Amino acid sequence: MWAKNTEIAVLEAITSDEAKAAGVALPTDVNVQCKSTLCNITAIYRDDGAAAEAATILAMDISGALPQTQRRTIYRPDGSVELQVYAMKK
Repeated sequence: MWAKNTEIAVLEAITSDEAKAAGVALPTDVNVQCKSTLCNITAIYRDDGAAAEAATILAMDISGALPQTQRRTIYRPDGSVELQVYAMKK
């Protein structure tokens, strides 16, 4: 139950009003998979700036449930950016 509820919360954080108000672009694709204590979050953004802004907002929004995060940025041939975030609960 924790995994499914956390997946929903993470998806809501990615598209939150706070992110929209900050002018953060929505991802063109997003995938969230949570298991017992870890979530793997992958989102595709149009560019590096959008991905960096989104990563910051996401980390703040999920810090209560998932306080430990690591992120990786992958630059794709089409110019878009894949943001990978691994988030764990304490």
